[in-house]
Amino acid sequence: MSMTPIKNGLFRGKSMKKVWIFFVFLMSLWFSFLGTLVQADNTPIGELKEANIINAYWVGDYKVPDLLPRKANSFLLEIQFLVNNPEGKQVQNFLKQAGNVFQLKAKGEKALTAYGYEYGYFQVNHKNIWGYWLSIDSKESVDIKYHLPYRLTIKKPNRNYRFIIKDPIIFQDLSEIPFSTVKDPGSEILTSGRPSGSKIKVTVPFDLKNGLIIINARINDSEREYRFAVDTGAGTIVIDDKVAAELGLMKKAEGRAADYFGAKNIDIVTLNRLTVGDVGVENCGAIMMSLKVLHGYNVDGVIGYDFLKFFNVQLDYEQQKLTLSRESISGDPSAFKIKLHLQPSRQITAELKVGGTGVEAKIDTGCLDCYVMIPLKFCDQNPSIFTCKPVKIIGNAAEGAIGGTEGEVTRVNWVQLGDIRETNVPVTCINSDSFVIGSAFLACFKVIFNFSTLEMDLSPIAGKQMQTNIFSYGFGSEKRDDDKIFVSGVIRGSSADLAGLKVGDEIVRIYNNENQELAYEDFISLMSSKDNQLVKLVIRSQDHQRDVTLNKAMVLPE
Repeated sequence: MSMTPIKNGLFRGKSMKKVWIFFVFLMSLWFSFLGTLVQADNTPIGELKEANIINAYWVGDYKVPDLLPRKANSFLLEIQFLVNNPEGKQVQNFLKQAGNVFQLKAKGEKALTAYGYEYGYFQVNHKNIWGYWLSIDSKESVDIKYHLPYRLTIKKPNRNYRFIIKDPIIFQDLSEIPFSTVKDPGSEILTSGRPSGSKIKVTVPFDLKNGLIIINARINDSEREYRFAVDTGAGTIVIDDKVAAELGLMKKAEGRAADYFGAKNIDIVTLNRLTVGDVGVENCGAIMMSLKVLHGYNVDGVIGYDFLKFFNVQLDYEQQKLTLSRESISGDPSAFKIKLHLQPSRQITAELKVGGTGVEAKIDTGCLDCYVMIPLKFCDQNPSIFTCKPVKIIGNAAEGAIGGTEGEVTRVNWVQLGDIRETNVPVTCINSDSFVIGSAFLACFKVIFNFSTLEMDLSPIAGKQMQTNIFSYGFGSEKRDDDKIFVSGVIRGSSADLAGLKVGDEIVRIYNNENQELAYEDFISLMSSKDNQLVKLVIRSQDHQRDVTLNKAMVLPE
């Protein structure tokens, strides 16, 4: 990034012109028996309408066994449903609908506000329960009185999804009660493994396609190497189902995987080892599923946190090299230092300021050609932070391994990650609860993830700039299992929109400016390149075939 110092030691890019991206693609997905509320499945089977609150267990600063650190001033509610053995997705939907803001009040004590942030299945006092984690909104430690009855009420009740709280609650001290997590077989398999290999450290080259990092790896000492996307936003390892069948991998468990937009049932396999160069992980688990959404990238699998956690990782975008080390990696002493947080979904996050509002954002190398992704709801609530009118995307604005979503593109006045501050940043606003720092942002730096200490170093790449506009043909595409290519989204007012492209149009053939037919994989590379190369598409729509010629153009108003 070509950078100029500004006051208080922060930096900004100069001569910012354009960024060669269009639709956000997010490979990121996770497997979770515990779940955060933003990971909701919108199609539950048999809705839950009521839940009784039975007991409350105070945590405070106590480190709960087998769990990631709880939020400050946390407590656990034991909840009971009228349905026996509800599925996790049913519980998830109920908690999302019933509300997550509570008031807690004891006689003679100040009223407190608590926010629900996670649910799970636990064993408390030798009994299996559904539990709901809440955190009291206070910058100081809260002194809960164990002998006092507290009245707990939901702040914005939903008549259709109700918490039933018949009596005041009396807190019990969780540190004095037998507690453990109840892990399903799938979680046990996916989070298992240990580092292996003849070396402590290895550096390998990677392909960079549309922002996606792709490396070679061997599965179970396979004769040939397979292509894996490296995705810090994915919680686990993923193997394409066709590759799994080729290698004879057998299903060991079932589970449910989610991305930013949906969830689906999946099969889980075990790997003897997954090897990158001379290092790897053995006796680990992987999700087996179709990676059809990656058809344009020629990828056989995804390497996520469950592999990366055993190493410290350096991504050199300039030299296109990846380093895996079981020892700490020393970077540039002047690099920006970012504190990371590990979420229950096994995704890493960091504090990001968006137009002055602090949020927790996922660090996601699998969020392709995107600087920052933010929820549409946040855009609607904070219109003053945007420096241009939002541009609507018809169809899918972003696609994941499981689903897609609508959205828009716009420009935010500034974002700040640690001491890195950028102004007039293009952002993608989508129908999701997640904030994401994407690959276009990260690719401006040499990146070091020290997973052992949960820190990230960012060293600016000389001459690499963040941009302020989007330079694009104005449409997104998808290749389906039958190898047919279709338009999946169109930016309103773009070259594609003006040429009459519609969502659902089939792209029969693609030609470059020399009238040479392009393979879909080559077209994907062309879409994200800096070149404004004319393309000709043969489009089929409602049995009518026509030619469309497109140039790239700026998407956002200046």
